Amino acid sequence: MGLLNVIKLANDYNQAKKLLKGKKVNAIKVRDAIDRIHDYIEELKSAKDKIDTLIVKAKERIRKLSELLKVRKVGK
Repeated sequence: MGLLNVIKLANDYNQAKKLLKGKKVNAIKVRDAIDRIHDYIEELKSAKDKIDTLIVKAKERIRKLSELLKVRKVGK
């Protein structure tokens, strides 16, 4: 290889390295953003499950209170 070819190869290598580095940074940023979004989704699912559980408990308490009121009204 001549000196000119070595310089061209080094130049192409450096350009490819910069291009790949740029893409990796973007890919890493995108992957991190996707991971954060998945974490948010999991947190929201967890919150939804907690809310659903609380709704079921609240409905159960309302049903029990309604039954108590019915028993007291009948008892009078």
